[in-house]
Amino acid sequence: ESTDSAWVSGGIGYKYTIETRKDNLKYLEYNVQYPVFENNKVLNKAVKDNAISSLSNMIETLEPEWEEMSSIQGMDDYPPFEYIESVENVFDSESFISILSDNYAYPGGAHGYPMKKTITYSKEKNKIVNISEAAGMSLERISRLCYDCLLSSMEAYDLNDIEWIQNGT
Repeated sequence: ESTDSAWVSGGIGYKYTIETRKDNLKYLEYNVQYPVFENNKVLNKAVKDNAISSLSNMIETLEPEWEEMSSIQGMDDYPPFEYIESVENVFDSESFISILSDNYAYPGGAHGYPMKKTITYSKEKNKIVNISEAAGMSLERISRLCYDCLLSSMEAYDLNDIEWIQNGT
């Protein structure tokens, strides 16, 4: 496993580096990046735990699966599984630091799957908060706002296929 980092300037004054962990195991290639903030133990623990727990889950799940598949059929002709996590954006405001990560996992099969992960840290509360706490709204209200915004966007572009959204699909 190798790691490296480089300093990046935060928006409102938080300095952070990007920590990288990567390796090419026989069954898994991974490249995981996550920010490490200067003088913020609470946020750093949450960010690292989130990134490393996802990687650990992939390793724990895929190593035995690879070994089982190898015992049934030779795996030399198959590409290794893959896990990538990269920092897409670090938003630093007066109240919050929000981190958006792009993730891609290929656990075998026809294709992998992309994911997005977020972590939002409240500077005032010195803790990780969920979307409802950060926005000061209920999940139902946030959901309704997203629904209304999506419908109005589709109507603005005169898209005909909005019935499936209106029906709750």
